[in-house]
Amino acid sequence: MSKPVSTDDERPDARRILTIIAGIVLLLTVVFSVTIVRHHRTYREYRMRTLGVEDANAPWKAKPFEVEECASYAIDWTMNCPGIAPWCQAEVPVVMESCLASSDRAAYCGEVGDKILSTRFGYDACKSARVERFGTHESCQDREVEVARYACRYFKKYCARAYRSIASHCLVRSSQSPDRL
Repeated sequence: MSKPVSTDDERPDARRILTIIAGIVLLLTVVFSVTIVRHHRTYREYRMRTLGVEDANAPWKAKPFEVEECASYAIDWTMNCPGIAPWCQAEVPVVMESCLASSDRAAYCGEVGDKILSTRFGYDACKSARVERFGTHESCQDREVEVARYACRYFKKYCARAYRSIASHCLVRSSQSPDRL
């Protein structure tokens, strides 16, 4: 005995559902793409306005910055960056190297010596700068306002990257100095 054949085909319903899902995915992709392009444009405009092409508008071009001023500027620049966090965070070493390379840092690098080899290099400077900016809380987690908590966390990341950039700059310079050979 043969099974009864249904006259209703389920495929049109499945095709319609798949078409709707594909349409929603396409719409979300377009919205996401437009948003990313807009954010990137804002980020590029900020970078051009504050630093210019090849950092021609950078403030250390007008007057030399001390190493700590370079770190402070890079952190402030990044904290004010309107782009997506990874784009801004990736600029910390770039901004730092541009600032550090604008003057001879041999005296500073000689003064800090082997301290740059420690992972704690810059920790105390970052902690005091964080306390100065955000208050005496022991940890960023102690913040009552969530926005301040995240700003504090980003500050810690950016400050650590700035001091790692100083360490890298000094390491590269010391490896290139003739008295090292």
